[in-house]
Amino acid sequence: EISLGLVGSEMCIRDSHYHDLEFQMVYCLKGSSTVYFEGHGEQHFEEGDCWVQPPCIKHNVLDYSEDYLLMEMTIPAEYETVQCADED
Repeated sequence: EISLGLVGSEMCIRDSHYHDLEFQMVYCLKGSSTVYFEGHGEQHFEEGDCWVQPPCIKHNVLDYSEDYLLMEMTIPAEYETVQCADED
């Protein structure tokens, strides 16, 4: 199944995590964010940006605007978000 939904700033996860899924496409409808992706570093996104997030890539949202709003498409529709242990 495919899921298409909205994700607002109140749903952002700041800790390192990954999504156990097959496909994730994200479109920024409003606002902006800075996200750290393992192996790719910090990426800045703003209104109108669209990206495909590789399956199971570790990431964390470093910063986001109060009006941050995303539209996400995921396969499968239901998936697990896995918190990663802190690496000191």
